[in-house]
Amino acid sequence: VFVGARRPTAALAQAVATGRVAHWAVYDRHAPVATEARRAALPPVDLVTLTSPSAARAWSRLCGERSPPVVTIGPTTSASARAAGLHVVGEAAQPSMAALAARAAAVLSGRWPA
Repeated sequence: VFVGARRPTAALAQAVATGRVAHWAVYDRHAPVATEARRAALPPVDLVTLTSPSAARAWSRLCGERSPPVVTIGPTTSASARAAGLHVVGEAAQPSMAALAARAAAVLSGRWPA
């Protein structure tokens, strides 16, 4: 699951179109409102990736304690995610989408301590 902007980059939009990546928009020009219906619509996922402190805060507001574990793009996002009550299980080695994907894959395969 990619949690981020309502209008994703072209590469992310392409990944979402394949069905391998779910896209949960948590911000645009205003933060979405958390509702039980929105929380109930969360698909069963093993891990969520977060790429900014604002995405971490918005994701926490949307799903609260129901959030799956998260992997972040860097230390600032990790700190915000933890402050928002999310369970951070991994952090990208460097602030890039490739490093974020690598860390997420490592966590999911059990090659990274949770």
